[in-house]
Amino acid sequence: MRRGRGRGRGRGGGGGGMGGGINRRYLSQVIDSCGRDLTTAEDIVDDLRSRYGNFARLTRQVLLLNVRQIVNARNNKAKEEDDNNNGDEQAVATTKRKKVSPSPSSSSTSEDEDAVYSEKLSPRFDLINDSLRDNYAKLNSSSKKPIENVEVETVSNKGRSKVATMGLRKEANGSLSVSGTTANGDLEVVDDKGPTFKDFGGIKKVLDELEMNVLFPILNPEPFKRIGVKPPSGILFHGPPGCGKTKLANAIANEIGVPFYKISATDVVSGVSGASEENIRELFSKAYRTAPSIVFIDEIDAIGSKRENQQREMEKRIVTQLLTCMDGPGNKGPESSAGFVLVIGATNRPDALDPALRRSGRFECEIALSVPDEDARAEILSVVAQKLRLEGPFDKKTIARLTPGFVGADLEGVANMAGRITTKRILDTRKSQLSANGEDDNSWLRHPWPEEELDKLFVKMSDFETLIAKAAANEAGANFMHIKGAELLNKYVGESELAIRTLFQRARTCSPCVIFFDEVDALTTSRGKEGAWVVERLLNQFLVELDGGDRHNVYVIGATNRPDVIDPAFLRPGRFGNLLYVPLPSADERASILKAIARKKPIDASVDLDGIAKMRCEGFSGADLAHLVQKATFVAVEEITCSSEDDDDDVTDSTKCSIKMTHFEQALSLVSPSVNTQQRRHYEELSKKLQESIGRKA
Repeated sequence: MRRGRGRGRGRGGGGGGMGGGINRRYLSQVIDSCGRDLTTAEDIVDDLRSRYGNFARLTRQVLLLNVRQIVNARNNKAKEEDDNNNGDEQAVATTKRKKVSPSPSSSSTSEDEDAVYSEKLSPRFDLINDSLRDNYAKLNSSSKKPIENVEVETVSNKGRSKVATMGLRKEANGSLSVSGTTANGDLEVVDDKGPTFKDFGGIKKVLDELEMNVLFPILNPEPFKRIGVKPPSGILFHGPPGCGKTKLANAIANEIGVPFYKISATDVVSGVSGASEENIRELFSKAYRTAPSIVFIDEIDAIGSKRENQQREMEKRIVTQLLTCMDGPGNKGPESSAGFVLVIGATNRPDALDPALRRSGRFECEIALSVPDEDARAEILSVVAQKLRLEGPFDKKTIARLTPGFVGADLEGVANMAGRITTKRILDTRKSQLSANGEDDNSWLRHPWPEEELDKLFVKMSDFETLIAKAAANEAGANFMHIKGAELLNKYVGESELAIRTLFQRARTCSPCVIFFDEVDALTTSRGKEGAWVVERLLNQFLVELDGGDRHNVYVIGATNRPDVIDPAFLRPGRFGNLLYVPLPSADERASILKAIARKKPIDASVDLDGIAKMRCEGFSGADLAHLVQKATFVAVEEITCSSEDDDDDVTDSTKCSIKMTHFEQALSLVSPSVNTQQRRHYEELSKKLQESIGRKA
């Protein structure tokens, strides 16, 4: 009788520890963690007593008795199931050890240590082995009603097996997907190795940090338990789209080889009240029962936004439920202490997350994956090039230098586009050959490719150069941002300063970068004047960004015609320290400008542009010269239009459609310099004063 009561406590999970008796469920879970090379109960007991202090404190006889009972129960169960499988379906239906039926009319449960993954009964631990998977497959094949399944990924270093298990979670629309089974009911195992750390380039520091803070604690938890510290239980990846956040989370799972629960944040959201919170609880419940495991939530900002900014109560409840689940399982039994669950979140809007998610104990480890620099891009290209069939030398440094601001996904897209250019080059030759043979134009679509032509498919460096030449922003190979000063001003308090911070952050992520502020005096008005308080906070933020120590390879250029109203703090060395006065063009410069403007105009050969620029355009600026050519064009068009109406015929003679000297004469009578002599003298004196002021400060 005492033995029966003890067994009942063990199976029911009472006591929660090892002091008053042995928890049979916990002991069974620990036995599963032992290696398969331990075949006898004595070997298992010796291994448990050497690895776990709580088992070492028990007497060997008591522990050996319980281990033998569990091992014998499993052996008897396996033997009985083999006998049942050899019988007919009626014997399977009436056997005593029948598992939970998928039919609503059946409510019987299994009496053994293993539980079935179902909506009503979930396992207390994960027994991922071949025999259980076979049993689940046979149970699925014998069911008449479709079982509600979802897909779970069990990741190993050798590959990823997608196993159909029951009751993990429902889809957002309420439907349940059945996947992972073949036509005969067997489990479908998809062998996909997936990414690993060696598939990344340019983030060596990040990988080293992950190896120390993630891989080592999961693979070797004993040192952390011995010194009494807890490893990071949450990691937040944030960075621009395409920088590799999702791929890095998959690589962590492949490196460790533990159960990996990957969902998108929108998958847990449901329109039914309370269903979203239930989906989150169910997800973390599975993860804690299969600990150690990994939960990856992509685009976590969709369900973890700041609660003070949310309007609906359901959204606030979702955030609260997520916080509760990340703090640990609801029960504090021995099942929850067998391992820990690593939660990985990915977002490109970290500032939108609720602050409670980013405290210690939750997402305490934040890793920023920024836009790679030139050296990092070269390393990424080295990894990408390993998958390509290259012909000749591959100059990755040249491509990295010509692709500023590109992230990993962009560089992989460049490689794919280069491969398409290679295919198009071979395809054009193939189409011309088929056309010469008299075949129709579309025969190349159905014509098979012989092996000798496939062997000619190599990606050349010229294919990359052709592609990069179209994408290069300018000759310097740097990004260029043209900002009009007034467009950063906002009527709401703090928004203008935020715009300045965001602008410089964007410039840093895509460095080398040039920021050009047109009419910069709108942002840099001298402080202390009446009304200047509107832009004073923005001006202070501007000064902070200009002095930023992390402003590496970010160059700032400003343009203004009112340098006297700019705050003197901007004109010191280190900020706008180099002042360049752009005077009105000289006679030779006016001639060059006029020729450049008129290059695309139908100018008659008799027009002397040098004479017009040098003799008739004194004091003209570049804009004035462009206005002059535009006026001459209008005069010519008006004259040609009037003459064609008088002659009642179309103008076909090219000589009549050109701009002649008479047209420039009329245009000169209509255009005058926009800067008079007094204004020009004022700007020259102002330039001298500013240069002298800068010289004294230096």
